Amino acid sequence: MTNASATTAAIERKTRILRVTLAITVVSFITFLITLTSSNWIAVTYPPNFSSTKHNMVVVRSTYGIIRECIYGRTIENSILSTY
Repeated sequence: MTNASATTAAIERKTRILRVTLAITVVSFITFLITLTSSNWIAVTYPPNFSSTKHNMVVVRSTYGIIRECIYGRTIENSILSTY
C-alpha cells in the first residue's frame, strides 16, 4: 500500500504543477495580446510650443504603444512636410 500511495501523491503533485503552469501560460498569453493591441501604454505631454524636428510640427502630446505611435499637434507654418 505504501508504494501505491506514494505513486498517487506523485501524480497529484505533477497534476498540480501542470495546472499552475497552464494557468500562468494563459494569463501570460492574455497579457501579451493586450500589450500587442494597445496603443496607449505611454502618454507624453509636451511643453507649450514644443517643436519636433523629426515630424516638422509643433507637438502637443503623443501616445506610444509597442506597434503604434500617435502624435497630436499642428504643422509649423511655412514649412515643407517631409516623411521618411
